[in-house]
Amino acid sequence: MRTEDYLNSHCPKGTRNNSLFAAVMSAREDDWSEARIRTELGGKAARDGLSPAEIANTINSAISRPLSPRRPVQDGPDEFLPWDAVICDDGPPSPSCSGIQASASSHEAPSFPDVGTSFDRADFPAFLRALFRPEDIIAYNTDYAVEADGHLHPKGRGVYVRSCENLLTACALDPAPMVVNAKDTAGAWIRLNPMDGKGVADANVVEYRHVLVESDALPVEQQWAVLQRLKVPCATIVHSGGKSLHAAVRIDAGKDRAEYDRRVTQLYQILESHGLCVDRQNRNPSRLSRLPGVTRLGRPQYLLASNVGCPSWDAWMNSIHASDGMPLPESWRDLRRNPPPLAPEIIHGILRKGHKLLLGGPSKAGKSYALIQLAAAIAGGSSWLGHSCALGRVLYVNLEIDRASFVQRVLWVEEHMPFPEENLSVWSLRGRIMTLPDLKSRLVQWLGHQQPFDLIILDPIYKTNEGDENSARDMTIFCNTIESIATDTGSAVAFAHHFSKGQQGAKAAIDRASGSGVFGRDPDAIATLSELEGDDCAGFRLEWTLREFATPQPVSVVFRWPVHRVEKLLSDRRLKGEGGNPNKTTTLDIVNALSFVKGKASVAALAEQLGVTEKTIRNCVNRSEVLMLDHGIVIFQNGKNPYI
Repeated sequence: MRTEDYLNSHCPKGTRNNSLFAAVMSAREDDWSEARIRTELGGKAARDGLSPAEIANTINSAISRPLSPRRPVQDGPDEFLPWDAVICDDGPPSPSCSGIQASASSHEAPSFPDVGTSFDRADFPAFLRALFRPEDIIAYNTDYAVEADGHLHPKGRGVYVRSCENLLTACALDPAPMVVNAKDTAGAWIRLNPMDGKGVADANVVEYRHVLVESDALPVEQQWAVLQRLKVPCATIVHSGGKSLHAAVRIDAGKDRAEYDRRVTQLYQILESHGLCVDRQNRNPSRLSRLPGVTRLGRPQYLLASNVGCPSWDAWMNSIHASDGMPLPESWRDLRRNPPPLAPEIIHGILRKGHKLLLGGPSKAGKSYALIQLAAAIAGGSSWLGHSCALGRVLYVNLEIDRASFVQRVLWVEEHMPFPEENLSVWSLRGRIMTLPDLKSRLVQWLGHQQPFDLIILDPIYKTNEGDENSARDMTIFCNTIESIATDTGSAVAFAHHFSKGQQGAKAAIDRASGSGVFGRDPDAIATLSELEGDDCAGFRLEWTLREFATPQPVSVVFRWPVHRVEKLLSDRRLKGEGGNPNKTTTLDIVNALSFVKGKASVAALAEQLGVTEKTIRNCVNRSEVLMLDHGIVIFQNGKNPYI
């Protein structure tokens, strides 16, 4: 309806909202200001009998809708298509959230469904059958409040005690608006997951079956095309009566909220990478969606389709993985507005889930014992080499030690670091010749039937390498396979690797691993255990190279069978092979000398006992992490000797 026709005619009840909407769109095409629209057209709508809330909501809806481009009709050079005409051509692409055309690709999507003549009786029952079981409790709401700007939103908790069977029985007698007592001013809303009948919060959801996908960045026809092209497992797709579709996507997470959240994040990322900007506020399981079979300002909320796309989440994942799986570029604007959540830290300040950790060290440095300690620390939520760990589940893939010996090692470590036995699983593969791709295939297949693991340990990694350790190309392929294990499982992956031959003190920590430099640069976290000088202890310097976090200060550790422990006594030891002159006197020398000094351990007495200068003693104490000077007397920082 053109603006002039609207102003000069009376609109009967039942057509007033749609007529006002069309008149506003026509006025916008004629470059009317918003103030003039609200004054003249709003006044006309009031005279026709519309309430202030209905007028404000209709005008807001029309003003927010993008205008169709003006294109000459072929019959006349001075005629233009009206705002609501369907333009079917290959005109310029609509921008998507990633800046990439969200088209139907080479396969045409099914034509956009129109509303049925009996949608008020047919759509709501079909919707219920697609989402719920007869015994499910359903929550819906038809009450609304008007905001200051005229927009409407749900008010209160609505109805949350009726069963699906009860609603279906009522639908057999009456149309949906009567069944749910819907009002044309606002339409109606419904929650997409079954509830417990006690409330409408996330805590009242009894099963995480569906999540709402909604977007208004693209025309509804393009939204429909994207959902169809990607075969998104939609239980239902509903036209909101506005400018968006509401898809109830099958998440199939059962009663596992963490799995629900993980799958929702993955779903949103996939859709956004294909150009569909989703409203991330809809991620919670109790979110309200539009209820089909009712009207909203005269515009139908109707069911476009049910049971479309893949039949389940798992089937969709298999379909996605069967394609190239390559994500599309994303615009920083959208990433900045909706940043993806960071993976949880499993070693605080060191490693996240889905990331990789390399533990490097010389032969017989106790690397396997250190990794068993790591497994115990995660399984028990304790600390590992001075760093606190989150409680989680661990899978230890033992590739080198015979099964009985490995079990005994874990028992020895468990005496020092107890943990719940259900949090550790062991896969012993000594003597089983297996490449890393084969190991990954078997691992992913087995994990598909298990509760997820937070950490997977591969020890030692060289057992699965069939390439040349010194070839950057072979090691890149090898490291990419390790990364794909972390990506596909969502678990952190830790593995041990040996140092090259010779003393390592003169090398940077990142370059001490044997073979190609790829090994020292690919992992997200690298821990190196490098030998310390001196024959009086088996000490190592633990150094970190991190991609995700600030690098912690190096610490000295000693392997006191069967566990490694942080040892501050060795903090002033140098690495074997490190350049420069070695320290003449170390903290350990002074601690040993304390037992031979009578009375207070003065700097002078210790210098005499060790045969060095007082300056040497002072320098050593200043370097020490366990000793300090108190008016010329050497004492322990905590006031007593912790080594007695």
